[in-house]
Amino acid sequence: MISNKYFYPGVNALLFTLIFPAYWIWFATFGFNSSFVKASSSTSVAATSTTFKTEVLANASPSFGSALTFDYFVWVLLGLMTLYLYSSLKSALLHRHNYSNLNLPIHLAMGSTIFLYGGIAVLELSSVLTGSGIADSIANLFAVIFFAGVLAQGLIDIVIGIVLFRDAHELPNMLRIFGIITLISGIFGITIIFAVATALTIPLSALVLGVYFFKEEQMIDVI
Repeated sequence: MISNKYFYPGVNALLFTLIFPAYWIWFATFGFNSSFVKASSSTSVAATSTTFKTEVLANASPSFGSALTFDYFVWVLLGLMTLYLYSSLKSALLHRHNYSNLNLPIHLAMGSTIFLYGGIAVLELSSVLTGSGIADSIANLFAVIFFAGVLAQGLIDIVIGIVLFRDAHELPNMLRIFGIITLISGIFGITIIFAVATALTIPLSALVLGVYFFKEEQMIDVI
């Protein structure tokens, strides 16, 4: 019998640590990184949208708008795993430390997760069902959802990192480390062009959370 209430959140965090970078490394093989940097450095909305249509969607995701392939379901899975991570973190903070200062930022983070992952999932699903493919309107919406989602998440991550740094004396070392990594992720995210670096920092923060979840309550140190 599993005695640790946060065993399954720990498993989720560790699986996320493996799946998230693997997903983006797979996309990088189709040229996603260079296409994303090119799109994010465009000087106009029209140029950004065109780059997304001709390179990010057409090349980095060849099946976008024509069929729901394996990568689509992995994307949805990552969104659900992210929501579970945030929900578990909120629960653990309250249950283990009677700490609720992160409730609002966590709720906002869950909202941005739904917007980013859910928005793109619905957009691709609708493209497949209607047979519209990669139309200009789809490319525009994709660019808006993706960039707005990344920027929003970056801002929220910065807030989470600052709050955890401010309240470090109330929390264990693992959460302090999580806060630092989350702050770095947020800084990368709001720059947009360097957001590709979060493919490394996000799973690293999930790994730290996984270790935190697996620790029994009596083993959690607060200095």
